[in-house]
Amino acid sequence: MTTLLAFSEAELKALLIEAAEQGASLALAKVNGTGDQPASTEKPIAGKELCAYLGITAPTLIRYRKKGKIPSLKIGCKILYNKDDVVKALANTGKR
Repeated sequence: MTTLLAFSEAELKALLIEAAEQGASLALAKVNGTGDQPASTEKPIAGKELCAYLGITAPTLIRYRKKGKIPSLKIGCKILYNKDDVVKALANTGKR
């Protein structure tokens, strides 16, 4: 027996966004070596949000990422960051 589920466009979009965020969080955890569990329950954020939080400019954020000072995750053309992991990484390098 086959079950057919019906979702509105908005419901489907919300489900897809939630699944992508969970996948990004797990991928960040693997990149950071924390295993299969996310490093935190916090959702990955965009660079613009991270710049505002840290009080740095976009070029500085890009420089930190390219030099490996902060962890990041690239999904398609988007680069996301886990705020807690970035703060820990900067604390370990003496920045912030």
